[in-house]
Amino acid sequence: MAENDENKGKMEDNIELGGNIFLNGVGSLDRDNLIVLKKMVGTYAKEISEKHEKFEKLTITLKDKELEASVVIDGKEVKNNVKYDNLFMGLDEALKKVQEEI
Repeated sequence: MAENDENKGKMEDNIELGGNIFLNGVGSLDRDNLIVLKKMVGTYAKEISEKHEKFEKLTITLKDKELEASVVIDGKEVKNNVKYDNLFMGLDEALKKVQEEI
């Protein structure tokens, strides 16, 4: 079982969690930050799905210190973009704003 050493330890750039959570542009995150990101996003997805029966998906896209949070409920998409210095504060801000709009 030879594994390509070049890809060993690298994170996927796009990750799907549980069929309705999508993380895009996360390949540059280290393992620890990715774990925290997944937990935060999972917590928000659970809260949203408990409040909105027709929750379809939650997508987080990271690109150049900018984060886009997108939630689709019953075919309607709500998005919020934030620029961040701290990833986790930016994520929290974007998802709180999305929750307020849905």
